[in-house]
Amino acid sequence: MTQSRTLPAGDVFRARLILLLADGVPYRSIEERLDTTAPTISRWKDHFLRDRADRDATPRAKAFRDNARAAAERHGFEYYRHGTLSLYAALDVRTGKVHGKTAARHTSDAFVSFLHDVLRLCKPEHEIHIILDNLSAHKTQKVEAFLDEHPHVQPHFTPTYSSWLNQVEIWFARIEREVIARGVFTSVRDLARKLMRYIQAYSKTARPFHWKYSDVRRRVKAC
Repeated sequence: MTQSRTLPAGDVFRARLILLLADGVPYRSIEERLDTTAPTISRWKDHFLRDRADRDATPRAKAFRDNARAAAERHGFEYYRHGTLSLYAALDVRTGKVHGKTAARHTSDAFVSFLHDVLRLCKPEHEIHIILDNLSAHKTQKVEAFLDEHPHVQPHFTPTYSSWLNQVEIWFARIEREVIARGVFTSVRDLARKLMRYIQAYSKTARPFHWKYSDVRRRVKAC
């Protein structure tokens, strides 16, 4: 459910919350990573312990969960959860190439480090616009300091927990389908190595995504 691009945002949020609790992540860290509050965490923790994930689940969520229980059966009894990994990805919409970087956690320090990596790939005179989600780690004082030092970098945030489609989301769905969903990983380091190998191979033949309209009458027109 945490990897779904079609489920309601609330279902994905609750699934992520439960997995973080299962990994022993402190409330304060969950509040920061999911941009939520302690009462909300406690409420959904109690809800899950009492009713698991079945109560109030939509038919689509139940179907997705049943399929996930079946993506577990294929792994067999040897399946073991080694941990989690954050993947940063910057998609150049002009070329379609992707610059990626893995980190143990999605923190402000790791995000700023990734932004420095991205800047090194760009020409100094370029004006850079970055579209990203509205995560709390993207709005810290360290990020503000970085933006003050680099006035040619302009972030554009999407609404919190909104369902939004853009080109990098299409790419994330592709890497989830081609690498993660059917992959076998012996460790977090092995996962990181295979993700980066995929990104490097992908960028060698990358092409930009092009939007297509099945009905041109629905195209948004400028006034």
